Amino acid sequence: MGTNNAPEVEAMPSFLDEINDNTFFIEEALSGLVHPTIQWVNGSKKQKARGADDIAYTGGWFISEDQGIDEAPPGFTPYVFTTDKGDEIPGYAARTLSVIVIRDRKCWIVDPMSPSPVRFSSREYDEAVDYATSLSKADAGPRGRLHVLICFPEAPQDLYVLSLGGTVVSDFRGSRNSQGVLDSFRDKIVKRATRMSHQRSRSGQGGKPTDFPTCAFLLTNVGAAVDDKGAPVFEVRGKGTATSSVTPPKWLDAPVGNASTELINKLFVRDVELRTMVQHAFNENEAWATAWYEEPLSKLRDKLVKKAGGVAAAEEGGRPADQEMGF
Repeated sequence: MGTNNAPEVEAMPSFLDEINDNTFFIEEALSGLVHPTIQWVNGSKKQKARGADDIAYTGGWFISEDQGIDEAPPGFTPYVFTTDKGDEIPGYAARTLSVIVIRDRKCWIVDPMSPSPVRFSSREYDEAVDYATSLSKADAGPRGRLHVLICFPEAPQDLYVLSLGGTVVSDFRGSRNSQGVLDSFRDKIVKRATRMSHQRSRSGQGGKPTDFPTCAFLLTNVGAAVDDKGAPVFEVRGKGTATSSVTPPKWLDAPVGNASTELINKLFVRDVELRTMVQHAFNENEAWATAWYEEPLSKLRDKLVKKAGGVAAAEEGGRPADQEMGF
């Protein structure tokens, strides 16, 4: 009889064996912070000559040097972004990224290209439409804006904000009619892990049930989709003559059907020190997450509409991280 001499492979520990009911204890935060902004850039068919590795053609992520960073985020390389007006902005770019999602927030922006854009909470769409209509401007909006607070597992001490605008907001966060990157990730990984924890607890196999937060797992490989030839996949958005092509962000590693236990184990934030840093970041940024709720935005709008010598007092309303490039 033959002998199997293949080396024994050590099984990866189950994420359920490494947690307890205090692992992800979410507390209230006392303050919020402003973080460097990484923006999503839609690709353009007009930039095909720049090649399949250039985000101007494919779409991808960009952060400008003036965001106050000392070095490129993990996975980013030096890049000069050219705006529609021909302005060159030095910074760093990446086709895809893999991050830990800590918090997110969404708002509606009216008159987004003006010096004093006005924000409404994600629940105030009708109010935003009414205000935009009152301005009698063709480009007044409202336009969605999504911020996602993240860190890279390679450098968790540095927090960033992913910023997405327009129709791609729903591609990342999801909507009533479609499932975005975050929705899919939470359903396939985070909620499935929570169900597995509760099922094991009910079966008497050990441990209290754990409701995992999104930041307990690594979201990998988020970027624009490409076809079999490596070309970006463009999607047409809009109605009638007001249409445009976009390259929306996708979770390119999303499993088909239910995620396996092996995949959940792989994505679990296993390092205890890293988990502690992520927990601290979550707690510290409560004010950041709630700044776009109805009440604070209502107070902010009251300031913005005040006139000072006939000019809106825009300087009272913004934060450095909110002053984004118009592309």
